[in-house]
Amino acid sequence: MLVFLDESGDTGLKIEKGSSAIFIIVLVIFEDEEEADSADKAIQKLRHSLGFSDAHEFHFTSTKPGIKKKFFETIARHNFTYHGVVIQKDLLPEDLCELSGTVHKPMSAKKKLEKIAA
Repeated sequence: MLVFLDESGDTGLKIEKGSSAIFIIVLVIFEDEEEADSADKAIQKLRHSLGFSDAHEFHFTSTKPGIKKKFFETIARHNFTYHGVVIQKDLLPEDLCELSGTVHKPMSAKKKLEKIAA
């Protein structure tokens, strides 16, 4: 199993001073390495067909709709799952982040889950 993680936004909580209002984490999970390699090769082939360099990254906000469509058509042929979490930071309980001023305040995952579940 291979798991890839990407994030968008920042962990800061001072939205009025420039921190992003949301923080997003996405996991892409391939059950086997061969499928991940196949998807990687397909994305590389798409890069070349579009005239992009091998290092080109497809960023959603800066990619034209037609290229987004080709990208999604390319990856849809592969077997993977994805999971996303969107955190609207102004809705977080204050006690989760009061000490550090960021979303990732040092606290055990168990304690965070207990606080959220309460």
